Amino acid sequence: GILQPDMWGVTPSDRWDWAALREMISTHGVRNSLLVAPMPTASTSRRVLSGEFVVVNKHLLHALTEMGLWSPALKNHIIYENGSVLNISEVPDDLKAIYKYAFAIPLVFPFIFQISDLFK
Repeated sequence: GILQPDMWGVTPSDRWDWAALREMISTHGVRNSLLVAPMPTASTSRRVLSGEFVVVNKHLLHALTEMGLWSPALKNHIIYENGSVLNISEVPDDLKAIYKYAFAIPLVFPFIFQISDLFK
């Protein structure tokens, strides 16, 4: 595999045994690299060098447009609510149930699903 220093275009010093390190990584992996995979969050994915931009859920936009609910005012209300539709009275409850954001789902659910899978 390629390690970070390999991408720098320099010849590594003989101070460390890079071959042994590569062998250990190929055998055992890197600490936490196989356990966690942090993905960009909505807030980090919107921040780019040119500033911030709004990321639109195209499925929610389509559903709201089909129902005749989409408007600039509703868009601003969703932005004000940080992307959540849960506190917006104009959005029907069935759409609120479908388009929950991550923090609206109780943290206990993954454990319930995991336990139920164990007993199948």
